[in-house]
Amino acid sequence: MFETTAFQPPIGRSSPIETDRNTFLKYHDPNTREERTVDYKITYHRDIEEEERRIRDQQDRRRKEEEDRRRREEESRRAWELRERELLERLRSDRERKQKDLEHTILEKERLEKERIERGRLERERAEMQRRVEWERMENERRGLEEEELARKRRLEKERLERERAEEEKRERLRLERERENLERMRLEEERREQERLENERIELEREKQRLEDEAREARRREEERREADLLADIQRQAEERERLRRAQEREEKERLERIRREQQRVEMERAEAERRERERIEDERREKELLEAQLRKKEQRERERLEDLERENMLQEEEMRERARRDIERRAAAERERLRREEEEKERLGMYELERAAANRKLQRQADLEKERQREELDKKATEIMEMERRANERRELERLEEERSLAELREKERRNHEIRDRERKEAEEREAARQREDRRSRDKLDMIVRERSAKERFEQEKRRLLAEKEALSNKYHHLTSSETLQKLAKPAYFSRENISNPEITTKIERQASFIANLISEHLCILLYSR
Repeated sequence: MFETTAFQPPIGRSSPIETDRNTFLKYHDPNTREERTVDYKITYHRDIEEEERRIRDQQDRRRKEEEDRRRREEESRRAWELRERELLERLRSDRERKQKDLEHTILEKERLEKERIERGRLERERAEMQRRVEWERMENERRGLEEEELARKRRLEKERLERERAEEEKRERLRLERERENLERMRLEEERREQERLENERIELEREKQRLEDEAREARRREEERREADLLADIQRQAEERERLRRAQEREEKERLERIRREQQRVEMERAEAERRERERIEDERREKELLEAQLRKKEQRERERLEDLERENMLQEEEMRERARRDIERRAAAERERLRREEEEKERLGMYELERAAANRKLQRQADLEKERQREELDKKATEIMEMERRANERRELERLEEERSLAELREKERRNHEIRDRERKEAEEREAARQREDRRSRDKLDMIVRERSAKERFEQEKRRLLAEKEALSNKYHHLTSSETLQKLAKPAYFSRENISNPEITTKIERQASFIANLISEHLCILLYSR
């Protein structure tokens, strides 16, 4: 408003007057040109110029005050932004430090997990090497058996030429060979069972160790969750205690403001009484009417300025959420202007005191009224200061509440991240357990396959030896039907006689079938025990 008024044209200077276009001189001579005349009507009035100069001085003064106010607002805004940047920098550094601590913890856990996985891999490789050595040993034994079988065949082929001379010796060697093979087979079976037992014990120990590690990890996780829950509960209790103290302080401040308001009402009533007495003294103060009118005009001007400040205060209150810092500076500027206006009023009242010295009959009453007015203003000032203190306390409590909410939100976020980390670790542990079970299952399947292959080879060797023995017996039967041994066998009683049944060297078909079924059952039981 002031800036637009500053650029208005002078009041005492009239606008240029243009002459009528019809008054222009027109010549039909092409060598001549049109001439246009403009007359300026200028009127100067000394009193109007003085008024304009006074208005311009007031406008300059107000413009300077406005510039000073804006400069102070800019400085306060910069200081507020500096404090805000420092606060944000401190919060960012705290957040980065916490993030680094969390990353260090995660890296430490990953390192321990990698070491555990590496140890498990080395143990599996060592077990695989042991199984490979065992398989090579068994393969060497099988080759040795095959070589022995070939040597036996060559020996049988050689002995076949001397069978008539050494039949009894050959039969004895065959019996000893069968006993040795049975002992060897029993030894191999015992070694296989011992190896399976050791393997089962190792797997059980690994499972027990993994289970204990999982239980310890779960116990640590539960302990950490309990500590975090206790910490969160303590923080919530502290926040509730601070909220209770804040409400008690607000209640005390409200009671104090209520007492101040009642005191202000009493002062207002006294002021109304003083105004009534002032109206009664108006008749006696007629001689000072001109001075009082001038004072009233100044007072009205101050009142208008006060109303403008109140309106500006209302506008500031409407913009409080967006420009809190500017509102504080504006309120302080308004308080400063109010103080200046009160100083001016005090000066004017002092001038009035000088004028009222002639009215001795009204001096004491006037001084008493002015004293009450001063007390009222002091109470107003004190109430304003208390309201300002309450506002700052409310802002401080609001900042503390926001800080507590932010801390609680950070704790909840940290708890959520820890919960996600624990869930991820639990899933990884389950995946590792599933992988370990799959690895154990593959190892058991491989061992079962090795056992089945070895059993099949043993059955094949037994069947081959049985066929060779039958073939040899049949050959002996054809070549020695008339030998003394054959005649002796023919002279023996039946195989189901009491003497043959009591002889352990002679077995019947039913006994051989029962022995074969018993062997199958024992192998099946061994496989079931290993799978468990």
